[in-house]
Amino acid sequence: MIHTVQLRRFLPKEVYEAVRIDKKYEFRYQKGKGYFTTKYIDLGLNEVKMTKYSNGVVTYYYMDFIVNLNLFFYADDLSGEDINRYRNTPLQGNMIGAMHIYGLYAEIIKIFPLLNKCEYSLEDIDVKNNGSNWGLVEKWQSDNHYAFSLSEIDYTYDMPLPFVDTYLKVLNYSHQPTSTNRIRHNHEYGEDNLYEINGSIKINTYDKERELMERFGDSANAQRHQVLRVEVGLKRRKLSYLVRQDKYPNIEERTLFDFVDIDTGYEMVSKYVHQRCYRGDIYDYQTAVSMVDNNKSIKSNMKTKLKAVLYGVQYHRGVDKFIKNYVDGGGNEETVKSHIKRLEDLGINPVTISRRDKSGFPLPDGGRVLPSIFTLIDKMHAIEKDNKENPEKVFELMGAGGYEIIESDDI
Repeated sequence: MIHTVQLRRFLPKEVYEAVRIDKKYEFRYQKGKGYFTTKYIDLGLNEVKMTKYSNGVVTYYYMDFIVNLNLFFYADDLSGEDINRYRNTPLQGNMIGAMHIYGLYAEIIKIFPLLNKCEYSLEDIDVKNNGSNWGLVEKWQSDNHYAFSLSEIDYTYDMPLPFVDTYLKVLNYSHQPTSTNRIRHNHEYGEDNLYEINGSIKINTYDKERELMERFGDSANAQRHQVLRVEVGLKRRKLSYLVRQDKYPNIEERTLFDFVDIDTGYEMVSKYVHQRCYRGDIYDYQTAVSMVDNNKSIKSNMKTKLKAVLYGVQYHRGVDKFIKNYVDGGGNEETVKSHIKRLEDLGINPVTISRRDKSGFPLPDGGRVLPSIFTLIDKMHAIEKDNKENPEKVFELMGAGGYEIIESDDI
């Protein structure tokens, strides 16, 4: 599912200045942010930004359009009370075709007609090399595949399920890559688990209770209809890398056409969320230890090592803290990581939950379990693929009305 995209269009200086000073667009200046307008937010254009960039050697101008696709495509059919719902709901990837994208391009150019005055534009400028990779794109009309380049795309899964707080706790105790910067959003309730990796990927996981409060009207309903949002955003640097990598057959250029495929979104979410959490199901500590002990395919000395990992992660309240303590004590980092991988292969998340807090679904022996986040992502991806011709069914199954995606065969 796709939530937000950022489209970019480079401009000649005269077009940039003409649009910027046109009072009907209500562009405002904010230090550190440049010129921007939110006049069209209820149409699905969350923000339009205008930027002049100069590094002393080259100067160029561009506009960025941050678009909520779901709201953009359906804003004309919505009442005022429905707009917030659509603003916060991702669009199913199987609903987006070439005609949708060309329509999006045409609507943007309808709002900003001067964009069609451009005789040329610039694509993939390499700022670090002083603009040496300039390429001219002739006359970008709205029906041109390359009318806008893609600067960012957010792939999102909203998973209606109980125990969202426990899932977030497990995520916070999981591995955080050294290249990751954690960003807190204190201005928005619940959104305190946003991570940015190398300035090119963002991984956002949070409880959507705020939206649920708006949707259902009271806190009791919000608690009964919890939703875990898992979002992976790819920024321009990562998008360009994926194009150059020539690994994904559907990705040939850095355009919206190339990145809206639901299988591409699923692969990106699965790949990068794995940098923040593990694939095994989440058990209480005692159950996880028993599963290792009772596995006849594991040798006794390996069982001891795996149980030591489970104990260490629980004791140090996190994978990274445990690994650091292990290495500081003379242990080998690659060895302990291989043990964590072995637990994953056995279907056991190295981060466990406590039986005392009653989180998770009950097991016959009194233990507790939560399905892996990846099990849930797989299920939601299957819903999209199985209902390609029925987008309303996709929306219904993915959370409208508080439907829970965890079923008995998942636990």
